[in-house]
Amino acid sequence: MVTRANVGRTTVYKYFNGKSQLAEAVAAAFNSALLLEFRKIGAVAPGDSEALAQWLSDFKALSLAQARTVAFLPNTAEGIGAQSPRA
Repeated sequence: MVTRANVGRTTVYKYFNGKSQLAEAVAAAFNSALLLEFRKIGAVAPGDSEALAQWLSDFKALSLAQARTVAFLPNTAEGIGAQSPRA
């Protein structure tokens, strides 16, 4: 993952104590962002198509940003082994 993100292992471990902590941080960021977006939909009044369209646009942008982040993760266990000499 560090290779795909174009950062060094030392940089990653400066901020995270290990792979589990990094994974938890990524998951927490995704969950927080999604929760915030879903809370916003509750404020959209029924029949307000403009506000709904804006929410959908914001949600799509968030989803695409998260997809780009997830693209850095290996697809398989073999991919993890190929990326990490410690595997």
